[in-house]
Amino acid sequence: MGINKPTITKGDNMKQTILDAIEYKEINLADLTDASELYETLTYDGTLYEIAEGFVDIYYYNIRQWAVDNYDWVETAIQEGLVDMENFDFHNAIQAGQQLMLEDEARDFVEEIYTEYLKKQEQHIAEATQ
Repeated sequence: MGINKPTITKGDNMKQTILDAIEYKEINLADLTDASELYETLTYDGTLYEIAEGFVDIYYYNIRQWAVDNYDWVETAIQEGLVDMENFDFHNAIQAGQQLMLEDEARDFVEEIYTEYLKKQEQHIAEATQ
């Protein structure tokens, strides 16, 4: 009986979803040298991007609300060529910005997860030497 692939719902916490993906993919943090290697492992097959995409708003009201305080992300998405300017759609542009922001947040969570892992390892070593 295996572990089920994590599914993403709006009530989920992104950090927990990433932890679930690590467990599902059977990634052993002890085999990795640093957080960037964990990030590379999770982005190689698109897992981290898929997780971020799962948190992008789909309802116009929510999309517009998000844009009020985060329009700089929308501008970045446009500058990076992630928005089709020939067939411009305001909501899609906002979603592209939101995707960028969520990918950045996911990257931060990966760093946090690996840092927490290292702290736990240090605690185990300290307890074992007492």
